[in-house]
Amino acid sequence: MSTTIEAISGCGRCSLHESCNRIVLPNGPTKTPYMIVGDTPSLQEDAIGEAQRGQGGLMLDKLLRSAGIERDACYVTTAVKCRPQGRQPRAAEVKACRQWLDREIEEVDPKVILAIGARPAKLLLGLGSDFRLEDYLLKPEYIGAGLKVQLMIAIKPLPMIQKGSMRHVKQVVKALTGLRNYVEKGAFC
Repeated sequence: MSTTIEAISGCGRCSLHESCNRIVLPNGPTKTPYMIVGDTPSLQEDAIGEAQRGQGGLMLDKLLRSAGIERDACYVTTAVKCRPQGRQPRAAEVKACRQWLDREIEEVDPKVILAIGARPAKLLLGLGSDFRLEDYLLKPEYIGAGLKVQLMIAIKPLPMIQKGSMRHVKQVVKALTGLRNYVEKGAFC
């Protein structure tokens, strides 16, 4: 277990850890070109204690395979490490988790990051409430203070599938394929 993951597992920076079942820990190799940042833990992830291991994680696995990427090659984490009960996380709670995400990026040293959803995208880009997810979809961005990490943003696929919209699923596969191409060829072709 890395020192960052060990530190996350004992986090008490906000009150969310008091009401969640488990602090949701990242999984995957700690040195890899691929990093995936999900949003807030699902009910299943809260019970299991691992990022992207519920229904959304099963969907992510399928999407990764469709793009030619193995799940075991990805470091998978969440923007918020604890599930709030019956509500969205507050700004201060999201901010409290930001230090973990920064440490994870520094430790993993990925070439590319896929942010799934608005919350991780805003957090990674350092943007506020005027952020519109649609303005950033499938457009590579550099992030971080000198980190030079390519960021790709995608809509959460599971809610779209539940609503019957396959268009967004195709967008996620396209984003993942672009990330794979960047890692393998140095370009989003």
